[in-house]
Amino acid sequence: IEATNLSEGRGTTRPFEVVGAPGIDARALCDAIDSFEVDGLACRPVLFEPTFQKWGKQVCSGAVLSCVDRDALPSVRAGLAVIAAAMRVAPDVFQWRAEAYEFVDTIAAMDLLMGSDNARLVLERGGSLDEACSDFHEATRRFVQRARPHLLYLRRSGELCVPS
Repeated sequence: IEATNLSEGRGTTRPFEVVGAPGIDARALCDAIDSFEVDGLACRPVLFEPTFQKWGKQVCSGAVLSCVDRDALPSVRAGLAVIAAAMRVAPDVFQWRAEAYEFVDTIAAMDLLMGSDNARLVLERGGSLDEACSDFHEATRRFVQRARPHLLYLRRSGELCVPS
């Protein structure tokens, strides 16, 4: 969400729980998010007004995002589902972040955050979430292989907290 013009709720009492922008149909956004059937994710329509940052002092419509099963929720997939849903229901509102991010102006913010341009390009052409997540999942698997002896956090089942 950080790499888009959508508010992630900074300047509200629910930062990082709400997402939206002026001009988005909140119910349509939630329906589109739900259509991706992301395990462990629930959403409901909301209106909110950030006091600062993106869309500060403007009423935004969007979704409250709730993790209903932390062991099942694939967070990257959930974030990409929200972005894909916004692109689908509000193509006239949605935009990628255009200004420099983390002092880097030669790489798109989304590409910088994801480690490659794959997710952005896949979403732009309407590809699947599986394809959009593929580079990230592969990089995570390589990292976990190297870091396995040092990892401390496991799922309740005893498995590592990594994408499957």
